[in-house]
Amino acid sequence: WLENPPATTLGDFGTPSPAMMKAYLVAHPTYLTGVSANDDLPSNTQGYGMPNMSLMFDDTLKFLYDQNVTFDDTGEEWTWVGKAADPSKPVRIVMTYTDQPGATGTSPQVNNLNLSVETGSSIYLGNVFSGAFSTTGGLADNVNNYEAVFLPAGTVTDFTITVNAANISGDGVPNSGDATDQDFALVCYNCAQEPTFTLTTRKRSLEICAPNDATYNLTIGSILGFSDNVTLSTSGLPAGATDTFSTNPVTPAGTSDYRISNTGSVAAGSHLVTINGVSGAINKSLELTMNLYDSVPGATTLAAPADAAIGIKLTGATFSWDSTANATGYTFELSD
Repeated sequence: WLENPPATTLGDFGTPSPAMMKAYLVAHPTYLTGVSANDDLPSNTQGYGMPNMSLMFDDTLKFLYDQNVTFDDTGEEWTWVGKAADPSKPVRIVMTYTDQPGATGTSPQVNNLNLSVETGSSIYLGNVFSGAFSTTGGLADNVNNYEAVFLPAGTVTDFTITVNAANISGDGVPNSGDATDQDFALVCYNCAQEPTFTLTTRKRSLEICAPNDATYNLTIGSILGFSDNVTLSTSGLPAGATDTFSTNPVTPAGTSDYRISNTGSVAAGSHLVTINGVSGAINKSLELTMNLYDSVPGATTLAAPADAAIGIKLTGATFSWDSTANATGYTFELSD
């Protein structure tokens, strides 16, 4: 079925991966309301619900995306813009991935991808449910390698799906690329697209040491042949900074490098800048973060166990140290 899909199945794919098979099953459930059920999904009693074969093979439009993109670094993103194909039916979006196995005796999680769906002014995070359907608020799921957003019939029209690489620290795609990467599979039930443009970047947040420039590689994508020029502008530029686009306007599909300069005159800290893209009546925005540092981090101090301590069992040991201003990460070395 998935190797030779009908015309109602959208996307580019071939032989389904294990992650795709799991996502496809999860995206087509019947919510159970009997004894020990009628709970918030996903639950220990019913998971996401009982697999529904009728939904899996019905004529409702479905979008499938199977391991076509690989994240190499923490902070990268993938987005897809769509709409409910049939407003009288629910929209179900499921993202799954095959993580690198955790080391024996440690947490099983290595990489962490998060799913979110934005529609209007509402943002739904993966696995944040109230009963059978998703609800706003909550926290991103940092534990599971499967996440879902289920939206009731009639509550959503246009929406943007985002998969975010919250943490890439292991080899999720063995024998390909470097030692830190992760791909994923995604299924969207009752999903379609219409001609428009997309405004994305692989990495929304950058760590910058003044006076270096911050450069964001913007992609203005085309959906269903959309080719009208997109004019870019910004808001929220921090005081003292200047900015430029390498290309403006942009004809989809196209790219433009957005550069924030003169950072030596900008106060250190986290700054939020919004990119706006306009083409006729279509207006899209993208929020970028520049974390700016103006001094070198100082030395840190080991808090526990004490430096040069002996007789410490490594299994289950916890190491902690004092945080240091202007540090974004720490390198831990252990000598025996």
